[in-house]
Amino acid sequence: MNERTINEQYKYIVELIEQKRLKEALTQLESFLWQCPDWELRNRLEQLQTSYNFMLQYMKQGIADPERKKLYIKLLSDTWEIADQTRIALLDEISTHYYHSLRRNPNQLPKAYDLSGQQKILEGFADEMAVSQLANYQGLDAILRRHEETHQVMFLTTCSNIGWTLEEFAQAEDMLRSETLPINDLCLFVSAVTLSLMECFDERKVNWLLDGLRHTNPQINQRALVGLVIILHLYPTRITLYPELEARISLFREDPDFSKQVNRVYIQLLRSQETEKIDKKM
Repeated sequence: MNERTINEQYKYIVELIEQKRLKEALTQLESFLWQCPDWELRNRLEQLQTSYNFMLQYMKQGIADPERKKLYIKLLSDTWEIADQTRIALLDEISTHYYHSLRRNPNQLPKAYDLSGQQKILEGFADEMAVSQLANYQGLDAILRRHEETHQVMFLTTCSNIGWTLEEFAQAEDMLRSETLPINDLCLFVSAVTLSLMECFDERKVNWLLDGLRHTNPQINQRALVGLVIILHLYPTRITLYPELEARISLFREDPDFSKQVNRVYIQLLRSQETEKIDKKM
């Protein structure tokens, strides 16, 4: 299976999900997963199919279920998530795209995704610099090198992550609340989260960007805003499959100032599309 075939099959599954043709989407996804070595994804698909079959049986028996609509939407969103992760797993094996080569090469990334550990190192940077100055800048090179390496690890591991666990989400929230984490470091993390979402949708990361909008520092909340606008543009129908997330975004939309900011970001993004044309003219 080549890259084009993988993307075409994934696109077809997404079209079925968007058309609410869940049974066909599950059938196609089962075929899609046949080439994938990830058994956890297959187990998740089997659980989805079981839940879907039970739902159909209850409907045939005429059993009233007030939660049926919520369940159906959850099945759609879970099917899409498995399709996302299957596509990435298959492309990891063959794609020359940097994102997949990064995930494929174990030497470029640490085995554990440890946001908490990275946060501690970055938070200690200011103190280490102060001590170095008192000691006539002894050990400065080592401090700067450790800071730069932590930057790189944090960015690459976050960028290549396809879905936060609850623990990782909590660690990311701690970074957002930290009073000692340098703003530039947090800015870099926001960008990494946005790039990660552009490759693979993750409800927890979108919620984290929404939390970022409440940050007191404008560099953080504006960067989170730009990331959110890009994600909403990339996944316009996807958001509707997450009622709680959609409701939260709707609350922000009720704020006139938020709407103005979103409009401003869209205008800047549209203007940026002309940059290449202007470069050619110049």
